[in-house]
Amino acid sequence: MKTTSRAALSIALLAGFYLVAVGIVAVTIALAVQAFALGGEAVGVKLGLLAVVVGLGVGGAVWSASRAPGRDPGPDVTRADAPELWQVVDELATLAETRGPDRIELVSEVNAAVYEDARFLGLVGGPRTLLIGTPLVQGLDVAQLRSVLAHELGHYSGSHTRLAPLTYRGRLAISHTLARLDGKLSGWLLKQYAKLYMLASQGVSRSQELEADALSVRAAGRATAQSALRALPALARAHDHYENTYVRTAWELGFVPTPADYVTGFGDLLRELEPQLAELRAEPPADPTSRWDSHPSIADRIAAISVLPESDATADPRPASDLFADLPTLAAREASVWIEGTGKPTRPWPELTALVATDDLQRRADLVYRAAAHLDGTDGSGLAHVTQLVARGDGPRLVDAVAHDASEEERPEVLVDVLATLLGAAAVTAGTARWTDGFDGQDLVAADGRPFDARPAALALATAQPADAELAALGIDLAAGVQASRTADAQGADILDGLANLRVDGKDHDLLILTTGLLLKPGPKSTDHGKRRLTEWAQSAAPSQLAAEAWHVAYEDVANAEVHKMFPFRMTLSLRDGTQHELRGRVTAEMLTDDVFINLLGALGFEAADAEA
Repeated sequence: MKTTSRAALSIALLAGFYLVAVGIVAVTIALAVQAFALGGEAVGVKLGLLAVVVGLGVGGAVWSASRAPGRDPGPDVTRADAPELWQVVDELATLAETRGPDRIELVSEVNAAVYEDARFLGLVGGPRTLLIGTPLVQGLDVAQLRSVLAHELGHYSGSHTRLAPLTYRGRLAISHTLARLDGKLSGWLLKQYAKLYMLASQGVSRSQELEADALSVRAAGRATAQSALRALPALARAHDHYENTYVRTAWELGFVPTPADYVTGFGDLLRELEPQLAELRAEPPADPTSRWDSHPSIADRIAAISVLPESDATADPRPASDLFADLPTLAAREASVWIEGTGKPTRPWPELTALVATDDLQRRADLVYRAAAHLDGTDGSGLAHVTQLVARGDGPRLVDAVAHDASEEERPEVLVDVLATLLGAAAVTAGTARWTDGFDGQDLVAADGRPFDARPAALALATAQPADAELAALGIDLAAGVQASRTADAQGADILDGLANLRVDGKDHDLLILTTGLLLKPGPKSTDHGKRRLTEWAQSAAPSQLAAEAWHVAYEDVANAEVHKMFPFRMTLSLRDGTQHELRGRVTAEMLTDDVFINLLGALGFEAADAEA
């Protein structure tokens, strides 16, 4: 089926959704009238109320979707800002035989996109905007960016963007309608119809992507178009690493980078990660496909490009940033909007990366200190206390507490690594060690710049040998190693999965599974809207803030987890403070993924085979 035919079908199905909804209301009203005529007032009243609920659900959702605000525009990239970029875009628009964008806007995402403010259901064109992600400009060369931009302008050429606003608002109205009617028979019927619409509209989107790829090849050649596609997942992973490891951690510590540093920092990280990124680009793309996806997989797109006619386009290996007169300044204008909105003080990256690295090192040290306190039954710990434990032969027990999967042969080496971590944190606290500048290339050095090597002292302490000379060489004493946090928190955590209406000690709770622990808060007895509730909770704030407002059971505080049954799920958690909690899953409970119980057991340290048993 041609793309235009499929597009017409998707629009017809969208109209049909509302006709089905109106039909349900009409049938319900007719049944209510018939019930009253036959003397069944009670049934008539219920059917009448159902008609009102369905009618209000459909009408209210359509109204709210029609008034849904669009995206907030960012700063324009004018022709004076980037004359060579605009020249490339004009050339590509001519190649695509379409009207080019009226404005270009830089965004912070690893993405490029086009949209058009079309009128009269997409029949009349409107102002066009081309969005270009700054990370793409920082990570691609000129030829690859030409390929990406040609793909986006290919959407204009095929009039793909004309119906995009209608499709978007249609999906929004359908999702709002289904949310209002969730749990009701009418909602179930409309949900089945909505699946038909989604299948048709997503199929159209996938066809449009392949059509737009053909223009990429004409503009840049097959090899360049394929290399650009291979680069996108690698850039996305690097950007996620940048945001989660550095930007978010700095934000949780109370600071944000300056707008200029936010932009240039990612470029610096790309240069440091280039060997790893080259390996990622060389790997065969393995992203899965689904009939519900709006885009074909990258593997499918690369395969489709392989059979397209080759073009005579020439390579241009210059960095894509050469197309801009001053990329950092332009991109900083866009970044300043959200950075200023945080209300947090800004710091340059050399200072922020040192703060992030110090926080990570101290957190790893605190985990050891808390484990040592548990072993000894004390309120707190420190480097001096840990060395006492090791000297009396409790090193293996300490290793078991912080590295559960270490074998007996690995324990001595792990203990040296643990003590080296504590010594490094102590040296930073004492000011006798500092961090080198950079991102992933950071290392500890002595205050005077000489290499900092804590392993000789760690080896002496691990074997209960005198370590005075080694400690003196590091410029620290045992009192410098102090515990900063007595309780684990969720700073830097990611959300792995979630389960609604988990019974904890007989009471309903909603559960989010974090990389640091379990997050629980009381939930309603009703299992309706459970997945939506979990999603809204997960998106409401950073995990560290969610943990501060709920019950965070850190994995390190779990002494034992015993699974009694997988279906229905039943487990007993024994905490280090001596308390026990019974967890029971409900058959009707909703979850974020179908593997929630497997993910829960994996997070608690169970082997995959044990979790699936």
